[in-house]
Amino acid sequence: MEVESSAFERYRALYDHDARQAPKVSGHLANRVPVHEGSLGLPVLVQFEDRTKRPTITFPPGSHHSFALDQEHGINEARFHTILVATGAIDAPTLVPMAEHVECAEHGRQDVTFACQHLLRSLGTRERVGFFFASSPRGDAWCGACEEVRIREGGDSGDWNDRSEAFAGVKLICGACYDEVRRLHEL
Repeated sequence: MEVESSAFERYRALYDHDARQAPKVSGHLANRVPVHEGSLGLPVLVQFEDRTKRPTITFPPGSHHSFALDQEHGINEARFHTILVATGAIDAPTLVPMAEHVECAEHGRQDVTFACQHLLRSLGTRERVGFFFASSPRGDAWCGACEEVRIREGGDSGDWNDRSEAFAGVKLICGACYDEVRRLHEL
């Protein structure tokens, strides 16, 4: 987070005091948050605390960015898990194939589906990357970048080949994860 030098000096002056009643100061996010596209530079409000606590950071009222909405409304366990996967804090859920079903750590027993690695990543970043699929209702799915590679590498037929499949890095995902990524792309 960045603040004006005068705000930082005020923080230093109030450090040994209870500053919870001091007016909030304006600042901006100084880092990109991977699961919140466009977060770099977002305006924030900083509330100083007492010396035993770090300042509290909030978004200005009326902010409609996904990060502000997550802060305002809270996140559920599934969203928390998605953030941990997207930031690399934990590995993607381990899925144990069970014939035509899979046991997903997040959604329990679900239908088996397949999607490119980029669509799976978009569950964490909430970034729309394009959504193409082979058939309804839950056919193999891939993103716009994979579609470009498939067409470029597949020649006249546009068939999948070793290069386009390697780029796609298709992953087995549960039906509920598939439905979530499809909803993200408003399909």
